Amino acid sequence: MTELELKAKHIRELILTALAEAGSGHTGGSLDLVDFFTVL
Repeated sequence: MTELELKAKHIRELILTALAEAGSGHTGGSLDLVDFFTVL
């Protein structure tokens, strides 16, 4: 995996952890934008 792929994976893990701890939320928008924002 490249460095950007690893960063994107880590961000996805953080999103899922935050949603699980909150007990609610929708993953769609957040996970869709991970690659976009990682490249920026």
